[in-house]
Amino acid sequence: MEIKVNFLDKLRLEAKFDDFTVVADQPIRYKGDGSAPGPFDYFLASSALCAAYFVKLYCDTRGISTEHIRLSQNNIVDPENRYQQIFKNSGGITQRNLRQRSARDFALD
Repeated sequence: MEIKVNFLDKLRLEAKFDDFTVVADQPIRYKGDGSAPGPFDYFLASSALCAAYFVKLYCDTRGISTEHIRLSQNNIVDPENRYQQIFKNSGGITQRNLRQRSARDFALD
């Protein structure tokens, strides 16, 4: 896949690939206008979306509903050094959903 990047006004960027266009900007605190997520924000969102995709595939192949499954990713930034970061992923299944399936249905193959 080829991704073409165009420089827009100020710190805004545009990436085009396939039939999609993604616009990125920097937050105001980093001299941007905050008009769109920053490139690193897209990166973080993509890692959470990848994790969710594989959870969805796992559940779909086993007939497990994803209605009550929630995933969360937190990015904790050191206020003294924005390049020092901790990533935390977590997920949860509500009790109602667990009662519908037995524990062996959730075992990894």
